[in-house]
Amino acid sequence: MAAVPTTETLTPEEGPQSGGQVVTITGTGFIVGGTTVTFEGVPATDVTVDPAGTSLTAVTPPGAVGPAAVVVGNVDGTAPPLGYTYLADGSAAVVTGLAPPSGPTVGGTTVTITGTGFAGVLAVDFNGLPSTDFTVDPAGTTITVVSPPNPAGPALVELIFPAGRVTAPDFTYVAPTITSIVPNTGTTAGGTTVTITGTGFVGTTGVTFNDVPGTNVVVDPGGTSLTVVTPPAPVGQVDVLVLLPGANAEAPRGFTYVAAAPTVTAITPDDGPQSGGQAVTITGTGFVPGGTTVTFDGVPATGVTVSPTGTSLTAVTPAGAIGPAVVVVAVNGGSSAPLEYAYLADGSAAVVTGLTPTTGPGSGGTRVTITGTGFAGATGVTFGGLPGTGFTVNPAGTTITVVTPPNTVGVAEVRLVFPAGTAAAPAFSYQTAPPVIDALFPGHGATRGGTTVTVSGSGFVPGGTVVTICGRTIQASEVTVTADGSSLTFRTPACAAGSTTVVVSTAGGDSGGLTFRYVSRKLPVTGDAVATSLTAGAMLVVAGSFLVLLTWRRQRTD
Repeated sequence: MAAVPTTETLTPEEGPQSGGQVVTITGTGFIVGGTTVTFEGVPATDVTVDPAGTSLTAVTPPGAVGPAAVVVGNVDGTAPPLGYTYLADGSAAVVTGLAPPSGPTVGGTTVTITGTGFAGVLAVDFNGLPSTDFTVDPAGTTITVVSPPNPAGPALVELIFPAGRVTAPDFTYVAPTITSIVPNTGTTAGGTTVTITGTGFVGTTGVTFNDVPGTNVVVDPGGTSLTVVTPPAPVGQVDVLVLLPGANAEAPRGFTYVAAAPTVTAITPDDGPQSGGQAVTITGTGFVPGGTTVTFDGVPATGVTVSPTGTSLTAVTPAGAIGPAVVVVAVNGGSSAPLEYAYLADGSAAVVTGLTPTTGPGSGGTRVTITGTGFAGATGVTFGGLPGTGFTVNPAGTTITVVTPPNTVGVAEVRLVFPAGTAAAPAFSYQTAPPVIDALFPGHGATRGGTTVTVSGSGFVPGGTVVTICGRTIQASEVTVTADGSSLTFRTPACAAGSTTVVVSTAGGDSGGLTFRYVSRKLPVTGDAVATSLTAGAMLVVAGSFLVLLTWRRQRTD
């Protein structure tokens, strides 16, 4: 059995005054095919009730701007009303005019729109961009706004209502223009104050000369003129742009730069080799690409390259005498004030005729004398890249003495070092020092050979050390050397009874000799019979009938 309907929600709660919006109402007692919905008494259309009778959808009819009561009813009665708000959508608006119809791309034009039904308008857009200073009269017949910046050309103008838009006549944006530039010439150094006249300059953000910004831009309030100070630029004609939102005003080739005497501020580096060939950078103003020369004490530099702004250049120094030199930059006959540059000794004048001695130990310490000419200004000597010590050069610049540093064995390149270069000298050969032997143990052995002997000392080379004993050579493969080169062992060969000399040899030469005694029988028990070369603190045990020698001092016994 049907019942009086109830209502809970209405979604959405507002919509356009022209109607046509789908709304949803929830509640109870809605009857499929038997439920009505009215907005301020005007029936909605397309009322559709869900099978459960708890919600429905309907399409709003047109209504007056403002609140409206929404009532749901069936055969048994009506529900309490719900609130709905009709919003202005411009459907009642009629636009009859827009003045003025055009303005500059920078914006700022006060525009008046006339017609009827403007009550409820919220804003006005120009090509989607909001205008400013919006007002609408109480009668809803006049709107005034200020145009925003926009590109040149026609712009769509729309009145914005809470629930819709209304199109007004187009507004045409006009690009700014330049009519004159006075003066239209200036020096490459910049600094010329220029007056530019034209239209639409209000809102100018800058002025460029060949894309380089000018400075001190001042715009006349009327937007018909401005002043600007030119930046530096190369000789020639350049495009002038007045930068504005929306569109720029352009004067192609509107300003001409002419050469002026250059100025210089710095040269980097300010010293270099006497032989020249060094790239230097000079900063200043008024440099002209293709029209600038640089001289060092009157001698032209080469490879002069000027930056596009005319504020820096690079050049390659010519050869010069050791000492200060005057650097001058010239453009079209006008010369800069001089800069100072210093030529440094680089060894290019050095001639080496001799180096004595040409060999020495890898441990260094060899005093070497180098002879020749042109050594004045030398500051040191390197051997294989390592600096020698005790360096001196005679006043005539013909003799250098220096002490070799430690180095690896082999041939080392020798170079004379100057402030700005080096000069080659004959090579120096580092050689390995001969080994040194201090003691051997035991100091005797059987004539049949086979005695293991330990030799202590220094300079032994693993894999590169041989031993000579009894006129025979024990090859490196049969000699065992400790990693630190301070000890080795070998086995004696057979030899006739008597004393023989033991010598250790490496690539660096031969050691001194120590005595080893070959014996054909057991030694007597007396201490004098034991022939040894020992280090204090070692212990020798002789088995059988031999004496056990527990404490001994180093001896040499032939």
